[in-house]
Parts: sequence; C-alpha cells; structure tokens
Amino acid sequence: MSNKKNRMRLYLILGVSAAIIATAILMFFSVGFDNMPLMIVTFIIMLISIGALMMTLRQVRDVKDGLPMEDERSKKVMQKAMSTSFLLMIYLLLAVGFVTDRVDIEPRHVSSIGILGGAVFFFVSWFYYNWRGTF
Repeated sequence: MSNKKNRMRLYLILGVSAAIIATAILMFFSVGFDNMPLMIVTFIIMLISIGALMMTLRQVRDVKDGLPMEDERSKKVMQKAMSTSFLLMIYLLLAVGFVTDRVDIEPRHVSSIGILGGAVFFFVSWFYYNWRGTF
C-alpha cells in the first residue's frame, strides 16, 4: 500500500475510535449508578477503545516518520500479544465456568465476559510486549 493510503486508513481508524470513545463516555455518564453492570461494561469498552486509539496513534507516528506500517518487530509483538490474550481468555472462561455453579450468571453474560476479557488481555499484553520486548 502506498503511504497516502496508509495514512487515510489510520485516520479513519482514529476517527472511529474517537467516536466510540465519545459514545462510551456519554453512555457512561447517562446510565448513572443505578445500572452498575452496564456502567462497568461501558467503562471496559471505553478502555478498549482508548487502547486501540493509542495503537493507531503509534502507527500514525511511524508512518509520518517514513517507516513501514508493519515491520518484523510489530508483527512479532502482535503475534505474541494475540497468543497470550487467547490463553488468558480461555483461563478466564474456565474460571467463570467454575463460578457459575455458585453464582447465577446468564449465558449471554458469560460470552460478553469472554469477549471483553479477551480484548482487555490483548491490549494489556500488547502494551507490555511493546514496552518490554517479546523475548
């Protein structure tokens, strides 16, 4: 892809991330403390969107510096973060499976916990491996 197409794609991702964050902030404050589970889910979505925004801002900076969109290190960091988050998500779902015997949790909430937990694990591991390195 050309440098101009890469920039357009990244700016589109930035706009979508900013719109999701703005919507989550509005929903977070409009829900109030009456519906605490919805407030927690909205906050997690907001954190995930901020993580995606930070990843995209880093890519924009790299493209402006003339670097390629994906180099070997970024591919390795992404692969390591994905495998770590997948493993942690499986452990999370196993833990939720053991807890559901004692606590009444609906099945649709379990899938939401798995998806949101996997996204949080991915961004945390991506930040960690980007900061620390993959080796």
